[in-house]
Amino acid sequence: SAFPGEATMRVGALGAVLGHVADGQVGIATAMPLVLFWLVAGLLTSGPWAAAPILSSAAPPQVTPRRAWRWSMVLAMAALLAVLAAWTSTRWLLASVAYAEGVRRGIAGQMEEAHREFQRSVALAPGLPLPAEAAAYTVLRLAGSETDPARRRDFLREAAALLIRARYHATGSVASWTLTAQVALAQARAGDRSKLAESLDAFGAAARLSPDDPQVLAQWAWAWLESGDAARARQTAERALSRDPREWLAWAVLARSARELGDLAEAERALGAARKLAPPEARRLLDAIVP
Repeated sequence: SAFPGEATMRVGALGAVLGHVADGQVGIATAMPLVLFWLVAGLLTSGPWAAAPILSSAAPPQVTPRRAWRWSMVLAMAALLAVLAAWTSTRWLLASVAYAEGVRRGIAGQMEEAHREFQRSVALAPGLPLPAEAAAYTVLRLAGSETDPARRRDFLREAAALLIRARYHATGSVASWTLTAQVALAQARAGDRSKLAESLDAFGAAARLSPDDPQVLAQWAWAWLESGDAARARQTAERALSRDPREWLAWAVLARSARELGDLAEAERALGAARKLAPPEARRLLDAIVP
């Protein structure tokens, strides 16, 4: 073009128009983006630019090619940064929409659909730990209801990989370490007994972050029981019950560990409490812990 920088400005205007179109695809419509859209749309569709007429007899200032090239590069970089910012913001917004839909599906009990939405959220925003943890929890739920052993193991491996990804981008939280321990314990109960040590370590990490959480302590006690250490299982279960006497899993572990240690009276008392407190959906698990 005859006017220096005209092509660069038109490219920047095109990027702004495309960014507004992308915003419109996800439901954003506010006053300022609309004003900006019409401004850059007018700039983009205007006729060829021409230099303003010179009113004085003095010679017009000359723009050196080097200076024009420098300004063109600055404008091109600004346009690129604007496009990248719009692209990143759109991905994060879409990830949030997918996460919210996954939560809604999970509340409704639609685990398969929730799994797909959480997977999409993780793909769009891999640096966020919350979607990965939500996806891992959903996969763990799916594994618990899966009757095919091979498919159950595949689900559990997927959940473990998601949690590793979540901790790669952020410091492990209580929820993250608890989920990791639950997945490893499920893998151990599915046949991979080498995962018991990983489960114990992860429950230990969760307990250090939240030492008074009775649910974490009860599950940790269960992991000790599965590993064959009845004494540690009983000690941890009693610790959980000192925080919450209504923790049915702790009573179940206490019943089994006391029986294995020869304390039959305590085993019967604990089993009665576990049967009284366990919800209906936990009956099968209770029978598996205390056969």
